[in-house]
Amino acid sequence: MQPFGVPVHINQIEPVHKVAFPTVPWFYTPPFYPDTGELRWQDRLQKMREAQSPYRLVALAPPEWDVVALQVEKPDYVVISDFEEHDVKRIGRADYRAFLAVLRCDYRLVRQFRNDPLSARPCRQPSTRPALHLPRRSGLCSKRFAGYG
Repeated sequence: MQPFGVPVHINQIEPVHKVAFPTVPWFYTPPFYPDTGELRWQDRLQKMREAQSPYRLVALAPPEWDVVALQVEKPDYVVISDFEEHDVKRIGRADYRAFLAVLRCDYRLVRQFRNDPLSARPCRQPSTRPALHLPRRSGLCSKRFAGYG
C-alpha cells in the first residue's frame, strides 16, 4: 500500500530520506502527507510538521525559494512543481535564480513527471496537472542539472 496515495514512482524514495519543497506544499504537491489541500499556508505548514509521513518533510519556506534554507537543510530530494515555479521563472526572480544555481551545482535531476497528454498544449498557461521535477542531492558541483530551469 502506498502512503497517502503517493504514485509508485515517488514511493521509490527511501522513507528515511529528507524531502524538501521550495514553497509551502499545496494542491500541486504530491500527497506526501494528507493535508496539502488546506487553504491557509500556515495550516498546511503545521499539518506537514505534524504528519506521520515515512519521509522527513521540510518546507524551505517561508520565504519561498530560500537558498540559505536549501544549503542549511541539505535535503536528499527537492520536489518542484512547474506550477509553483512558472511565474518566478518567467519574471526571473533573483531568489529563484539563486535557488536554481545551488540545485545545478549540488543536485542532479533524477526524475521528471508529467501528466499532460503527449500532444502540445495550444496555450502557454500552466497546466492544471503540473509537471514535477525531482532533483537528488549529489554532493558534487557539476553541470549535470544544467538542463533544468
